[in-house]
Amino acid sequence: MSPGTYNLKFTFGLKDIDNKDGEHQLLNSVNFNVPAMLGGGYHYMQFDGKFLNNNDEETGFNFHAIRAVDRTNPNDLKFEDTSFEVDLGTVEIVKNTIIEIKMDVSEWFKTPNTWNLNELHTVLMPNFEAQKMISENGKSVFTLGKIN
Repeated sequence: MSPGTYNLKFTFGLKDIDNKDGEHQLLNSVNFNVPAMLGGGYHYMQFDGKFLNNNDEETGFNFHAIRAVDRTNPNDLKFEDTSFEVDLGTVEIVKNTIIEIKMDVSEWFKTPNTWNLNELHTVLMPNFEAQKMISENGKSVFTLGKIN
């Protein structure tokens, strides 16, 4: 990359045109495939963990981001591209510049949708509305860190 001023942007997820089964061998090898019953393609993110539920019991969660699919009619799936562009603004690039991109994990659960893990902690992939909420929340997750 030549030295200069650049607008730093990236896409979280895969645009529909690029989200096709078998296209990305590295993603195939790390189990990022989405089941055919959900339209195939790939996960954007697999975020798994544990939380304390309302009964103070340790409970697992699977916060997986994929393209939203409305399965109301299993013979006619309706898709919504839930990938999004992240614009981190303008950066000055010189020789051997290192750019830090930060991700505030807590933002996946806060803005603009307050996420209640007691209600939405598993089976999110086939949940059309949950996938749209994950996408909406993701837009406040990433920020520009240090530039060296």
